[in-house]
Formats: sequence, structure tokens, C-alpha cells
Amino acid sequence: MPGAKAPSVAEGTVLLMLAALRRLPTLDTAIRQGRGRPTDPELGETIRDIGGCTVGLIGYGNIAKRVAAIVAAMGATVLHTSTPDDGRPGRRPLPQLLAASDIVSVHVPLTTDTEHLIYTAALARMNPDSVLVNTSRGAVIDEDALVLTPHVTWYTADTMRRYLTEAVQNCRRLRDGRPLANLVNQPTGC
Repeated sequence: MPGAKAPSVAEGTVLLMLAALRRLPTLDTAIRQGRGRPTDPELGETIRDIGGCTVGLIGYGNIAKRVAAIVAAMGATVLHTSTPDDGRPGRRPLPQLLAASDIVSVHVPLTTDTEHLIYTAALARMNPDSVLVNTSRGAVIDEDALVLTPHVTWYTADTMRRYLTEAVQNCRRLRDGRPLANLVNQPTGC
């Protein structure tokens, strides 16, 4: 049921972008140590707004499109790697997207083609101050050089309600002999 988690993952993705741009972990540590005021030299000009940033989306499915809408509404420029080239504005080949983006957000499934899609050479193309957010599968990125969070941006009470609603609707479709909806792998012989 791929559509059920799209709103939650998109919101979680933007949350991670904002937390990185606003340096929330650093600020949390600093304030607990009696520092963390805007005048502290370690913060300087490193805290940023998402408006004015270029956000590069690797992959352009349901989740990435929702992220694009949110960050565009906040004033960001959106680039993406939609395939095939469907004429959408902002499409860039991956190397150009990596070099041009202040924030890179990964939204591809894990396949043999995408495993380690972002590796040392790809990371080197990015600006040193860029933010990398991966809410797809971990193995899409060479994780050895990164700070990680669990694969949980999809997990909200709202996602669980959507999952249950879609599951019940599919049970009814199955009972009524209708095709099942929102499945990644359509079963055969049903």
C-alpha cells in the first residue's frame, strides 16, 4: 500500500531538512551546556531557512512530489531526477543535481540499480555545506560515512489508520471479486 505512507514520509523528510538547516541537535546540546545563543561563534551564519535553498530530489514518485510541493511553498527551488525526461521543470541528471543542491533528498526504492547510488564520489560532488536526507532504504547510500537515524519517517498514527483503511477496503474488494488497489506486488490467481 505505497500511497498510505506518502504524507507521513514527506512530512518527516521536511522535518529532517529543517532540523539540519536549523542545527537542532547542535542547539540542543549547546543550550544544555549553557551556550546556544544566536551570538555564539560556532553557530555563526550556519543556521538557514529552507526558503532560498535549492532542494534536489533523487527519484520523483508520490513522496518526492509531496516534498516538492511543501518546500516549494516555503520558497525553495526544486530540482529532481524524474525519469524518463517528461519535460517537468527542474529535471537534472544526478551529477548536476548533486552539485547544484543545498539539500539532497533521496526517494528511490532499493534495487540492484539503486544500491549504493550515493557513494563516496557522489558525495564529493555535493557542496560541503549541503544537507543529505535519505528516507528511502539505507543501502541506497554508502552508510559507512554517515550519521544515521532509523527507517521510521513513515511511522505515524495517521499512516497506520491509512494502512488499516486500505487493508479493509482491499478485503471488501477481494470479497466482491474486484481488483485489489494500492499494491506494490499484485497477487496472481486471486
